[in-house]
Amino acid sequence: KDKKTGKTKNRPHFAKVKYTMQPVQKDAVWKGVIEQDSMWCYPEQGSYKMRLREVYKDYNRFKSQA
Repeated sequence: KDKKTGKTKNRPHFAKVKYTMQPVQKDAVWKGVIEQDSMWCYPEQGSYKMRLREVYKDYNRFKSQA
């Protein structure tokens, strides 16, 4: 919280998720932004579900780490 203005600053909260790197899908190619030879991270479903649940249940711990 800012002492002068009294406003609270929003900070991002992150949790590490397991993923695999694979070539980007043809449908996602965007010339000048996402090129055909780019690599993309695909999260493992079980990993991101567990992390979402963990952040939801223990929000204060993640908030203090942000």
